[in-house]
Amino acid sequence: MENLVAETRTDLKTLKNRLDEELVELGLDQEKADGILKSYYLAQEKGTQQGNEGPAKKRARSSNTSNGDAAAKRSRVTNQ
Repeated sequence: MENLVAETRTDLKTLKNRLDEELVELGLDQEKADGILKSYYLAQEKGTQQGNEGPAKKRARSSNTSNGDAAAKRSRVTNQ
C-alpha cells in the first residue's frame, strides 16, 4: 500500500510539472489559467442549474449504459 501511495505522489508531481510546462508553452501564467478554469466551472454550474448536462456527465452516462452494443451503434452512426 505504501508503494502505491509513493507512486501516486510521484505521478502527481510529474503531472503538475508537465502542466506547468504546457502553460508556459501556451503563454499562460497561473493567474490566467485560474481565470480560465473559474470561467469554465461557472459555465458548467450555470448549465447544471438550467438542467443541461455538461460533457463529463454525458460521457459518464453513456459509459454506464447497460447495453454496450447500443453505445457502439450510436458511435458508428455519429461517425458516418
